[in-house]
Amino acid sequence: VLLDHHAAHERLIFDSLLTAKKRKQTVESQNLLVPRLVSLTPVEARSLLEHQQLLEECGIIFEDFGDNDFLVKATPAWINEDQVEDLVTDIVGTTLETGLKPDRDNMEIELFKTMACKSSVKETTRMSHDEIKALLADLDANNSPRVCPHGRPITLTITFTEIRRRLGRTS
Repeated sequence: VLLDHHAAHERLIFDSLLTAKKRKQTVESQNLLVPRLVSLTPVEARSLLEHQQLLEECGIIFEDFGDNDFLVKATPAWINEDQVEDLVTDIVGTTLETGLKPDRDNMEIELFKTMACKSSVKETTRMSHDEIKALLADLDANNSPRVCPHGRPITLTITFTEIRRRLGRTS
């Protein structure tokens, strides 16, 4: 069994966001030690402001800093501080692709996908044996679909028979 640890972590984060939404909970924020300045175009700034309440419910707290600049003050704890600018830029991209005043439920799902993808462990990140065991335990406990929010499989099973066949050992 091969594990795509990025897809697995992405699924867990996405599901935690959905659970918070179903329970009508706001995602807990963690204040950034140093707020991050994010500069946007006028269209992007307008889109970000249009969705400020929703983003705050998702744990992303920011304020308008003038001239299409925004000061991000807090994010969910599982987002690395060095990912903040990319995350906000990607979220704005999602809001623009989905529309400035779309169906709120659809917008939430798309934002959750973006947040989960951008904040999950990267494909190239090496994980320790204990981290992988914890990830697998979380997947088992979560009872999630075995695909990431974008529909990619989390695991791939290759049977011993298939391996032997591919290595030319048919007997």
